[in-house]
Amino acid sequence: MTIYKFRVMYEDDDSIYRDIEIKPSQTIQDFESVIVSAYNLPPNLSGRFFVSNDNWHKVKQLIVAPPGEEKKAKGKSKGLSAAMPMLVAFIDDPHQKFIYEYMGTQEFVFLIELMTLTGNEKPTVIYPVCVRQQGPSPFKKEELVAHYSKVADDGDQEEHRLDDEEDDLESMGK
Repeated sequence: MTIYKFRVMYEDDDSIYRDIEIKPSQTIQDFESVIVSAYNLPPNLSGRFFVSNDNWHKVKQLIVAPPGEEKKAKGKSKGLSAAMPMLVAFIDDPHQKFIYEYMGTQEFVFLIELMTLTGNEKPTVIYPVCVRQQGPSPFKKEELVAHYSKVADDGDQEEHRLDDEEDDLESMGK
């Protein structure tokens, strides 16, 4: 069976990339999950894929059902294939390009290019799979920790203000 190999580059630094192999029969959701995993991003359901031209301009957004919608589609006459199209349905060019926008606590844009088609499916590999990583993930866990620390500190400061007000009221009563 044919395997697609995509390069998924971080838009702000093209020296940061992941090479991903995926079967053409797998879905965009499968592709998204391996991208999120390969870049160590928090799991998220609000990413968007776009077909891109050669200059990395968005041509059209890929509309696919969210993971919960696939069960609903089974009962309808359209069937599962209408809700969950295979990746091969979006490939029109031997160097097909996509743009993936990850919308989480931090927003990232990834440029995706089909690099090769190979007929070497490995029976021991579970696809999709990240086969090469270059550079660190742009996701900074420290920023998330700092954000939560700031929220916690703000809450502590509010408690200190309330304690100070109580002390002031007590001192006025004495």
